[in-house]
Amino acid sequence: MKQPLFHPQDHSKTELVALRVLFALVLFDVIPSSLPAQQLSEPVGLAGMGLDFSWLPGAMPVLKWLSFPLLVLYAFGRWQVLTTTLLCGLTVLVGTYVNSNGAIKHHHQIVSLILLAQAGWQWWWVIRHGRGGRGGRLEEGGDPLARDRWEVFVSQQAVVAAYVVTGLTKVLTSGFFGWIKAAANYPVQLRKTNLQAAYSRADVSTAAGSGLETWLLNHPAAGQAMLGTGLLLELGAILALLGRPWSFGYGLLLIAFHAVNSVFMNLNFRWHNWCLFIFLILPPVIAAGRRALGRK
Repeated sequence: MKQPLFHPQDHSKTELVALRVLFALVLFDVIPSSLPAQQLSEPVGLAGMGLDFSWLPGAMPVLKWLSFPLLVLYAFGRWQVLTTTLLCGLTVLVGTYVNSNGAIKHHHQIVSLILLAQAGWQWWWVIRHGRGGRGGRLEEGGDPLARDRWEVFVSQQAVVAAYVVTGLTKVLTSGFFGWIKAAANYPVQLRKTNLQAAYSRADVSTAAGSGLETWLLNHPAAGQAMLGTGLLLELGAILALLGRPWSFGYGLLLIAFHAVNSVFMNLNFRWHNWCLFIFLILPPVIAAGRRALGRK
C-alpha cells in the first residue's frame, strides 16, 4: 500500500525494536565512562547560564553504570517517558561539558536532538491518552503501535531539522549567494587553522594538510561548488521525509557529504552517520526485505 507523504511509515513491531536497539547502542557509545576534570574555559549552554558542572567528572562512572538499565528499558520500549527524558538530560550534560572547553565540536548534538524529540512526543502522548493509552477511540496516537511509529517519524524530523537549521543559519547570516562567494576563501581559512593546530602541538607532520585541502586551495571554484552543493543538501534535507525512497537516497547522500567533510575538515561525523543509517536508510531496507519475503 502506498504511504502518504510526510507521514509515519508502517513499521512492524520487530522493526521498531531493531531501530531502538541500534539507537541504544549509539547512546551507549555517546555516554562516556569518564570525563577529564578541568575548569570550563568557555562555558556554553547550561554552563554559560551558570549551572555548576564541576561535579560531573566525578559522577560520570556512576552515571555510566546507571545508564545500562535505562538503555535496556529504552531498547525494548519500556517506561519510554522516563527513559527518553533521562537519557536526553544525560547526553545534554555530557555535550555541554565537552563543548565548554574551547571550540564547539560536531559532537553528539544530533543524538540529543533525537532524544529531545522522542521525549517530547512521549510526554505529549501520555498527556493526551494517559499511561495506558485509553482515550476512548484508538485514534492515531492512542494505539501503542501508532505511538511508536510516530516516535520514529519525529526522530526522522529531528535528524532532518539538524541539517535544515544548519543550512538556514548560513543563509540568514551571509545570504545564499554571499555564502557561496565566501566559500572560495574557506580552504585558506582552514589551512591557517590546521597550521596553527599543528604548530601548537609541535607536530609538523600534519602541517602539510590533506591532498584534498591542497587541491581546493589551488582550485577555489571547485571548493565553492563543493561547499555550495553541501549547502543545498542541508537545505533540501526535508525531502527525506517524503517517503522511503527519498529517505534512503537522501540518507546516502548525507553520509557521502560527511565522508568528504571528514577528509576536508578533519572532523568526526560517526554519530551523525549512525543516526542517518538508523532512521533514514535502514527502515526502507527493512521494508524492502519484508516485501521480498511477502510479509506485511
